[in-house]
Amino acid sequence: MKPISLCCAAALLTMTSQSMAQKYFTNKGQEIPDSQASMQGTNLAWRQKDLLGKDKVINIPSTDIIRLDFPMPTDLQSAEIALNRGDAEAALAKAIPVSKQFEAFKTTPGSYYLSATLIQLESLALLKKTDEFEKLRASLKTISLSPADSVRLAAADALLDFAKGIVGPAETTIMANLAKTDDASVLARLHNFLGDIRTKVSNYKGALEAYLSVTVLYGSQGDQLPRAELGAALALIKMDYLEDARNMLIGLSERYPTSPQATVAKKQLDDLLKIIGDVRVQKAETEEAEAKATPETK
Repeated sequence: MKPISLCCAAALLTMTSQSMAQKYFTNKGQEIPDSQASMQGTNLAWRQKDLLGKDKVINIPSTDIIRLDFPMPTDLQSAEIALNRGDAEAALAKAIPVSKQFEAFKTTPGSYYLSATLIQLESLALLKKTDEFEKLRASLKTISLSPADSVRLAAADALLDFAKGIVGPAETTIMANLAKTDDASVLARLHNFLGDIRTKVSNYKGALEAYLSVTVLYGSQGDQLPRAELGAALALIKMDYLEDARNMLIGLSERYPTSPQATVAKKQLDDLLKIIGDVRVQKAETEEAEAKATPETK
């Protein structure tokens, strides 16, 4: 038998750790491993062995589950990444299974239902699927939301307006909700969205301020930084701060080389360097012409 490599051993250890971590906790102090459980309607079916070793199932109402201990689903991470790059179809496809997995535990601590469902809502807004958006939004209004989730729900409304071209009300909604949460991840998302809105109406100075708020105030939100830096660089180009834009595009490409924004940044950088080169040549020619036209003085 071949020895297990260190990489394989680490992978197996990670998988085992994650599997052990997936548990349901009941109001009676019970810990139920996910490997022994499955949802049967509104009950969690817990498979066990009796004293004689025979299989038995204990049905526990989902309302008796007070906490979940699950690692973040990879599909949820993929959905977030897809949403950040503007791929709403992919985000929606990845988020739906996560919502279904945790649907019985919508507000239970440790559940990923709300995170996945809010991504669904934002994806539906970007796709302008109004009927599906309104139906899903109505379902969220029936449950208690945290301040951060309430703000993100309002942001989804603004996103739908934005997708429909209703820009003014979208900006008003975002501005009204910035002070309603101190959640850094939500605020970083809102400022990026605010930058997008202002870019849409050619308010490049305002867009730059919004994008830079992400990089300066919410630098810990790594998933939002590439989007913010690209938005800021594009705003700088529109404002003719070409050298600053060049530096930001280079930094973005170096810091986040595998991000979708880095691909865009590299293309923008190629085009920008040509423009900067042309500007320098034109400036040099103008200075030379002015020097020749100026009479020499003794």
